[in-house]
Amino acid sequence: MDEVFAELRQLIQSCSEGALATLEDRRPFVSATGYILEDKDHLAFAMLLSDLSRHTRNIRKNPFVSLLIVEEKRGAPIHEKRRATFMGQAALVEDTLRHECLRKSYRERFPGSDVFFSLPDFHFYAVVPEEVHWIGGFAKAKTLTFQHGKWQ
Repeated sequence: MDEVFAELRQLIQSCSEGALATLEDRRPFVSATGYILEDKDHLAFAMLLSDLSRHTRNIRKNPFVSLLIVEEKRGAPIHEKRRATFMGQAALVEDTLRHECLRKSYRERFPGSDVFFSLPDFHFYAVVPEEVHWIGGFAKAKTLTFQHGKWQ
């Protein structure tokens, strides 16, 4: 399990974009988003989202989301790339100190993102995965659950 956890953390840290799936009137809606790793021990991540976006409106109605992250391996077919789908609930980050820490990390990960912090409609949403479907290569698929801060 520790090996899978290390591979998941490496995948999350090596990429910076994913496909965010939300529910919109009982239908799936998928959009691209950037993310940062908030808690390395629990693989929690945060996204900077606009109040004006469809995915944010969807999250406010139903907080359950999935984030698909695919290994950036140029030229390789999809079945050879490591990938993971993280499922959990998105929650608005309201704590000022936590927001400032996320802001610093986001700026480091996404240089040139300062403009978003000057706009009043951008906020951080945090997701602690409850389940992860991991594909680490051919015949290397696992579904892992997460409860009370620990992988089961």
